[in-house]
Amino acid sequence: IGARALLPDGPELERMLETAECALYADLYAALPRSLARRHGIRLERRGPELRFTASGIDHPFFNRVMGIGLVPGRLHAPGAAWVDGHVRHYERAGVRRWMLQLLPQVQTPTLRHAMETRGLVALRGWAKHLGAPLADTTVDTDLVVREVDARTLDAWIAICAEGFGVPAELAPWFAALHGRHGWRLYVACDGSEPVACAALHHRGRMATLTFAATKPAARRRGAQTALIVRRLLDAKALGCPYVLSETDEPLPDEPNPSTNNLVRLGLDVRYVRANWGPPKP
Repeated sequence: IGARALLPDGPELERMLETAECALYADLYAALPRSLARRHGIRLERRGPELRFTASGIDHPFFNRVMGIGLVPGRLHAPGAAWVDGHVRHYERAGVRRWMLQLLPQVQTPTLRHAMETRGLVALRGWAKHLGAPLADTTVDTDLVVREVDARTLDAWIAICAEGFGVPAELAPWFAALHGRHGWRLYVACDGSEPVACAALHHRGRMATLTFAATKPAARRRGAQTALIVRRLLDAKALGCPYVLSETDEPLPDEPNPSTNNLVRLGLDVRYVRANWGPPKP
């Protein structure tokens, strides 16, 4: 039986996947070196189940966003206009232009949408949420070799990840802190001895999450990410995680996402799209 058959649907599924993702990012921020936090104004605030990320020195929505929205115990609760106003004021005071509110399908009410629109917020590209189960052993048609990161390949993993996600190079110590951290595994796909792609696996309880996947432009279309997905699915199985999660940018008609296709092909179906709302891109 696959993960689809074992999990609830609708609001309870959204709650389960969102809670697992909140745990991942809470742990990511727990690994943040204090010196970097002070230098870039990076912080995480917990507001009940809601997480608000702020980086006043980094104008990038990944570091300036709100998630876990509406996860009231026993139900999903759609916030209102006063809630929107509070976040608008917060990011204005922080001097951040690019930020976003990440909304589960069940909290996207007409009232909330109206409140966001009247305050100048727009729908940005959403994040597709994937769910699947670990694979049995399988082979991948590629000449690249997947290895777990060690001291020799850590710098390359950081560089590929930073380039792929547009992360400032000075945040390297933060990503380096994930190496060897409980609940994290880092991987590279190598062309001979040269790392050309990166990925990570986060595991907590019965949930494993595939994240931080990127490939050098010159090495694309060689099966790197397929190989990295397969390796992480096998490792999730060995760790005893029956559920594997991931997320990708929402595929658009004029902008498909190969990462989405790779995950779906290997059994991680898109279960819903989480909307992202924020100021228009400058």
